[in-house]
Amino acid sequence: MGLLTGKYRRGQEPESPARMKDGPGVEVRVGDWEKLYSVVDVLEAVAGRRGATIPQVILAWLLVGPECTTWLWPLGR
Repeated sequence: MGLLTGKYRRGQEPESPARMKDGPGVEVRVGDWEKLYSVVDVLEAVAGRRGATIPQVILAWLLVGPECTTWLWPLGR
């Protein structure tokens, strides 16, 4: 979706071309955008304190979190 990479931020219009603005992502159904942005804000703060990116924080959590016992990583050809 681009929220975890910083492509989309609260109160900022996405730059074109962007699926969330003028592509198939326009139909994305999110029940509570403010809650979603709040989660991204927390992830961004944690990443900043660690000198990491949001995706790095999420991957680290997946690797050490007991809640996730199995995960698949898509591999390119």
